[in-house]
This record gives sequence, structure tokens and C-alpha cells, in this order.
Amino acid sequence: MKSTPYLFRAICLLAAPMLAAACSDDIPTPQPVEVSFTTEVHTRANVINTLDEATQLSVFYTLRSPESSTTSTLQTTFSREGTTWKASQGLYLKFQESLSLQACYPAVSNATPNSVPVSLAQQQDVLYSGSAVSLTHDKPTAHLTMNHALCIFSFNLMRAEQASATEIRSISLLSIPSQGSLDLSTGEIVTSHTGDFTLNVSKTLDTQGWKSDLPGMFVLPCTPTKAQLSIQTDKGKFSCRIPDDTYAGGNQYIFHLAVSDNGLTLFKEQTQVVSLNQRDDQLSAEGYGVLRLGVKPTDNSFTIPTFTAPSTLSGLILWGDNSQQEFSAGASHIYGSNDPVSVTIETWGAESVTLPNLTGIQSIDLTDF
Repeated sequence: MKSTPYLFRAICLLAAPMLAAACSDDIPTPQPVEVSFTTEVHTRANVINTLDEATQLSVFYTLRSPESSTTSTLQTTFSREGTTWKASQGLYLKFQESLSLQACYPAVSNATPNSVPVSLAQQQDVLYSGSAVSLTHDKPTAHLTMNHALCIFSFNLMRAEQASATEIRSISLLSIPSQGSLDLSTGEIVTSHTGDFTLNVSKTLDTQGWKSDLPGMFVLPCTPTKAQLSIQTDKGKFSCRIPDDTYAGGNQYIFHLAVSDNGLTLFKEQTQVVSLNQRDDQLSAEGYGVLRLGVKPTDNSFTIPTFTAPSTLSGLILWGDNSQQEFSAGASHIYGSNDPVSVTIETWGAESVTLPNLTGIQSIDLTDF
């Protein structure tokens, strides 16, 4: 009988590995989870500001798995279900898998994240999500902020009092970039072809210009050198040059023009720039705004744009060379060289900004203005 404890102990030692194996078999492998995301569109203009359930997005994703050391970027289509976007054919992550994704609107085929085809002829708002976001089995959802990639040219025409023309019938852009490829990470578009585009318009010309419903068209971001603007009126066709400036994606450019019997005049100094990638006017409503400009000084100097306000403006100007001053209308600054700088103009109470001369301005950021 004294040997019984030893026999029991031996049985326990032999059974322990089998019990452990049985317990490990009882732990289930987590089930695959479905990938999804939500979106918001940064906007403040009369363009797409939400994406409805009829919309489809092209999504580019790179899957990473412990079972494979190789990765490749795949393309699929996502559709909206309520407030959430899901792959039309389903996209799932297994345990320990992860992926990174980017999206664009409208849905395209045969594209890559750094080369999404865009075309002037489509006349469709193009949205991109920016840098890739990561999703995992533990966190299979994400939130994408969609930004506008194209720019808009809008036109406000007035007629001279003695002009014979009373109606405009079409507006054409000639020798303007017409095709290109969009990089979803940066929003940059590399143009590859030039062409023409005509917008049919039926609008009465007025000596005071138009107050609303300005005709406009989507345009690929560009720095045109020989682009022409042509309008067809009830009394004939008139044309003028588009200023040889840089027109950045995510902005609306409102051109002011006048037509007379002698021709068409574009008032370059009155061109207005409105950011498309701003969600609301909260900052402006509170009277505070920030304009950021990438500037390459001309002859070592730069003069700030023209601001309008119901009363005297106040604020700061940061010239980008470690110097600053209190805001004053028409302020200019002398630099030590013509090297590019970032100029920040902070204002209180500004209602709008006009860029009389875009010479030397390499980029415009109106996101917080």
C-alpha cells in the first residue's frame, strides 16, 4: 500500500502532456474579420461634399501575412452600406494579418496608387484619400479623409455698356492639360496631354457681371504657358490668354472678364482663389484666418496679397526668414536672396483675399483661411 502514492504520481506525470494537448486544442483560432472604413470629404465649395450609397470607390490595398514574406498591391471596389464602406466582394483579415489601403473617387480600372488616370473630358470631381492607412485583425476599420485633386475654373463675365453681345453660349479652354495621372499619397497630378474643352452655357450678359451661378469647369492642376480662353456669344467669338500662373489642385479660381465689341479682357488682378478642401467656415466666422504661401521672391522682395474686410484688419505676417511684423495692407519684405520661403499671413476679420499678381507664388494653402 505504501507504493500507491508513487503509482498515482507516475500516472499524473504521464497524463499531463495529454491534458495540455487537449487544452491547447480547445483554444479556437480567431475568425477572419471584415475590412471596412468610413469617409468624410473636405470641402467648402459647390462640389462633392458627401458620398452616397450609389457611389463606388476604387481601393488599393497591400496585404501582409505571417504565412507569406511577399506582398503585392491589389485593387478592388468598395460600396457604401449605411455609413460604412465595404468591399463589393468582401475583404477579410485573418488572425495576425494586416493591410494598408488608399481610396479614390470615381472608381477606375487598371490603375495603381501612384498612377490613377484623370481626364479633363470627364468633368468629374476627383477625390483621393492621401497616405495609406493601416488596418489589423484587432482593428479592421479606418476613417478616410477625401480631398479634392482637381481645380475649378469659374468665370464671371460682364459686358461693356455699348457691347452688342447680350448672351453667352459657350466657354472654351484651348491648349490646356487634358490627361494625367494622380498620386493618391500626395494628390499630385502629372499631366501627359493637352487639348481643348468646351462648356455649353446659356446666360444673359450683364453690365454688372453675375451675382451667382457662375459657370465653371474642372481643370487638371497645371502651369499653362499657351492656354487660351474663348467665349461664344450671340454676336460672335472672342478670346484671350489664360495667365501663365500655377493653378493648384484643391482650389477654385474665379476669373473676372469683360466683353466688348473690341474683344475679351481678363482682369488678372481680380482673380479670386477659394479652397475646395475646407469643410466649413468656422474659422472665418470667428474672424480668424491663416493664409500660407510658398514664395520664390522676385528681385529679393515679396508683397502680400490684398485682403478685404468690413473694418481695419489686424494680425501677423511671418515672412519665412525668421522675421515677422504686424499685419498692414500692402506690406512688402526684402529678403537676402531669391531662395524659396514659406510666408504665413494671420488675420482677424478678413472676408476675402485677392492675389493681384501670382508671379513668384509657388503654392497656395487656404485650408485655414
